[in-house]
Amino acid sequence: MRTLKSVDQRKSITNHHQKKSQRREPRHGVKPGLYVVFKKSPRFRFGRSQVLHTATLLDVSLEGLRARYKATDMWSSPFDHISIITADNTVIVNDIYCKIISDFQEAYINEGDRARVCGVKFSKLNNSQKRKLENFIRERTVDEENSARWNVQFD
Repeated sequence: MRTLKSVDQRKSITNHHQKKSQRREPRHGVKPGLYVVFKKSPRFRFGRSQVLHTATLLDVSLEGLRARYKATDMWSSPFDHISIITADNTVIVNDIYCKIISDFQEAYINEGDRARVCGVKFSKLNNSQKRKLENFIRERTVDEENSARWNVQFD
């Protein structure tokens, strides 16, 4: 719950919700147990992709996703593609090329780690990947009626 103290904060929240979203596709919250594997392409043509990090998937659309991961700082080595997997390492969608559009610290965790949230925009989706993403969104996301909405309380 967030308590707003000033009139400026109240106006900012009100104006924010009256504006149209800049996204063409709405983001859908996902069911628990889904993860994103961040990868970097091999340096040479016949090498293997390097796995850089694994994160918990927060929400997804046909244009991108948002994920939460633990790290001490921002990405030191940028990724260029991802895979979406389940908790038992079943690959749902593989090798989606993308670029990072946001990365911010959300909270401190024990022993110097920080919870960070990363926003990713997809690029170069082929037809197979689009179909897999559409099926994934249809089968593994939470509809808005059952998802928790955030609440703002005014003093």
